[in-house]
Amino acid sequence: MSPLQGGSAADPSPGGGSPLAALVAAARHYVLRAGAWAALAAVAVTVPALLVVAWLLVGADSWAAPSSVPLALELTALLAAAGLGAWLVRRWLAGYDEGRAAASAEESLGLAAGSVRGVLELGREVPEGTSPALFHHAEARLAQRLAGALPAALAGAAGQAARRRQRRSLLVLGGASVVALALGFA
Repeated sequence: MSPLQGGSAADPSPGGGSPLAALVAAARHYVLRAGAWAALAAVAVTVPALLVVAWLLVGADSWAAPSSVPLALELTALLAAAGLGAWLVRRWLAGYDEGRAAASAEESLGLAAGSVRGVLELGREVPEGTSPALFHHAEARLAQRLAGALPAALAGAAGQAARRRQRRSLLVLGGASVVALALGFA
């Protein structure tokens, strides 16, 4: 390891576990966790939806035994769940990288655009001719400014949107489950 890469326990800097990188990673994890729960709940809605559709078809005498309708319903629900899951992961989770998490932290805390991202990028590789002491100073100052901020605060608007999606998806899942249960006992 070169002297510019640092990373020892006494020197949490480039190549090591930087406090600034840890704060941004916590904010990113907050957004991704909320988004994953939202996507999972949205995909899970296919189960009560399938039960409601099956109930409607049985009530309309659309399938008499023996029938391929149950298999067709299950395959349709499986394809819908897989397609919805893939689409939601791409839309809600795939693009939320460290750079976007850093930009969210900058915006939510009123920092200059690129201030967090710049220090994180320098942390990966301090260019030849750059003062490591100057980098450490900038990183320490920024980490001190962000210290104590909760991941939800650092996640900013992205975190709020992810939590909103999570709440909505769980409410829809709960509502659809209640309807399916009510129909099951009707």
